[in-house]
Amino acid sequence: MQHRLHALAQPRALRLLALLPVVVAATLAAGCGDKSKPEGKASQAAARVDGSEITVHQINQVLERQQGLRPEQADAAGRQVLEGLIDQQLAVAKAEEQKLDRDPQVLAILEATRRNILARTYIEKAS
Repeated sequence: MQHRLHALAQPRALRLLALLPVVVAATLAAGCGDKSKPEGKASQAAARVDGSEITVHQINQVLERQQGLRPEQADAAGRQVLEGLIDQQLAVAKAEEQKLDRDPQVLAILEATRRNILARTYIEKAS
């Protein structure tokens, strides 16, 4: 993990180039997985970070929110999103190590955000 944190200090272009083999390997691994698994249990993992999966669905969710994204930009944007999600997961792991997820202020903000999202989703679906 220290190695990955050190890599964050490298220039963005070098990190993108270093990430490319990971994306290719994850894509190939998804196509070459164990075919004996039940269909519903197929993994959509694009990457694993400290035991947590970053899924293709998470990447697609972020990409859907990017307006004006042209099809020819999708691969590069997907790599950038994956890199951002990896960095985010590393930060979450560090925050959890420091028990920040138990801080009363953090818990209050998480609950307020959850309630806001649920209320907005209900209003959008009811309209």
